[in-house]
Amino acid sequence: MTIRSLLRAGKLLNLLLWPFFLIFLPFVLLVVPKARPHIRERFGLGATSSKKDREPTLFHLASLGEANAASPLIRKLAEEGFPLILTATSESGRSALIKSFPGLPVSLLPLDLPGIWEPFWLSRRIRRVILFETEIWPMMLLTAYSRNIPVMVVNGRLSPGGFAAMMRWRFFLRPLFAGLSMVLAGSADDRDRYLKMGVREEVLSVTGNLKWDMPPPDPSSSGGLKEDLSSWISRFENAFSGRPASGSLPVGYQSPGAFDGYLRVVLGSAHPQETLRILDAFLKDPWLSSRLHFLVAPRHLQKLPEFLKEGGVLSSLAFELRSGKGRHDPDLPSRGPIVSILDTHGELRTLYGLCHVAITGGTFDRIGGHSPVEAASAGLPQIAGPWTDHVSTLVDRLAEGGGLVRVKNEEELACRIKWFLENPDGREKAGMMAQEVFRSEQGALSRTLASVRRFLLEPRPEGS
Repeated sequence: MTIRSLLRAGKLLNLLLWPFFLIFLPFVLLVVPKARPHIRERFGLGATSSKKDREPTLFHLASLGEANAASPLIRKLAEEGFPLILTATSESGRSALIKSFPGLPVSLLPLDLPGIWEPFWLSRRIRRVILFETEIWPMMLLTAYSRNIPVMVVNGRLSPGGFAAMMRWRFFLRPLFAGLSMVLAGSADDRDRYLKMGVREEVLSVTGNLKWDMPPPDPSSSGGLKEDLSSWISRFENAFSGRPASGSLPVGYQSPGAFDGYLRVVLGSAHPQETLRILDAFLKDPWLSSRLHFLVAPRHLQKLPEFLKEGGVLSSLAFELRSGKGRHDPDLPSRGPIVSILDTHGELRTLYGLCHVAITGGTFDRIGGHSPVEAASAGLPQIAGPWTDHVSTLVDRLAEGGGLVRVKNEEELACRIKWFLENPDGREKAGMMAQEVFRSEQGALSRTLASVRRFLLEPRPEGS
């Protein structure tokens, strides 16, 4: 397949789909409330540059995690005077970009139809495109190529599972990859996968993963937040001092003995079902669970009401929302973990610095895992489940460096948490090793920035 034939097929599909869009759009907006916000942006009616004399670069990323990782690069480019238009696939990514870059145009990614993308390129006079990680959208790329708009990928990542799925459609996808002008891969494995998908070898290079170059929290902006979070979670400390020692546990239970300590455990970017299974696994060990304070940071806050309504094991525990809304705070039970739920944005990284151990979210469901870098930057030892496909390179590096432990299931997770509880010196050492890995892997930002500058300063292709 050629780019021209794929674009023709896409335009034909576009003509066939528009009548259905017009018929069903009002119905979708009526019955799906979450589809209503920013609907104009989905049709390409957002992110317009105020500087009509400049030809901006479109910088696109997926979600909140990618927005956090890409922000240092975007900030450097903006400071150097490169005009940018920012788009995100998810609303969480959009919100993060707006917060970080109030002076830049930001919107949600338009629907991937040529009838939307072609006027988008024309009206905004887009000069070049930068895609972050795995954002490969067929009609976006095909219409950009047809207008001779160069496209590059930074922090390029193709997970093993995603790569296997793409290889099944390689006949159709190869022209999309072959048309890329530059690809900066996050690892050697990613580079090999891009090469197999059809990216030309001469435009491929490995610059490292930008997530390792996360800047340290700004003390001036996080100091008050840290104090506020510390006050929120420390209210439960007195509850642990009054919890039972081994003598008051059920008859026949083999306790390791009386213990006055407790552990703050963060479930970062957690999904509802894995959270419930993890909590349920800890309830099987009364002594252990009575010494734990879980701080759950949901991956998708919009799903939190459904999660709380479902209840399950959560209905039998003492838990509280960070915002104070929907509080369920009965007399704290004598057994079972205390659960605090972070239902606010932008506080997870600061929270990591107040806890003892982190569990890598999305690794106990077939999600593929979420980034373990933020916890590593705070010096927290981490535990990951069996599903790490999306973050395998990051997890592998932390595991090799001694800052992360893999487990097969929730039962093994409970055993490892118990070990961390009973071995504070070992826990502290693992945290130091995680932070050392984080520091040793930095440097991708400077390498990436040098290549991006070269891409942006190249003469425009003829006919563009």
